Amino acid sequence: MASDEDQLASPTLAELYYRQGDSKKALEILADFLVMHPENEKAACRRNEIEKEFFHSATGQEGKERIRNLLTMLELVRKEKGE
Repeated sequence: MASDEDQLASPTLAELYYRQGDSKKALEILADFLVMHPENEKAACRRNEIEKEFFHSATGQEGKERIRNLLTMLELVRKEKGE
């Protein structure tokens, strides 16, 4: 059974966080959503757009930390999908 947090993961919620300036939270929500709905190409495209912007805006140590966090999230998604 899905948790309340899993049920809330949606592209709409991710977009709300993104528009409020929290790209990291938006990416986390989209990653969770895509684990449950890997066929959703629109959500995958939006995740890619936000990722590009998120990492393009990062500099120095902050940028390195963002990359490490993203790689960790991607690894978790891959494990969930059984890759």
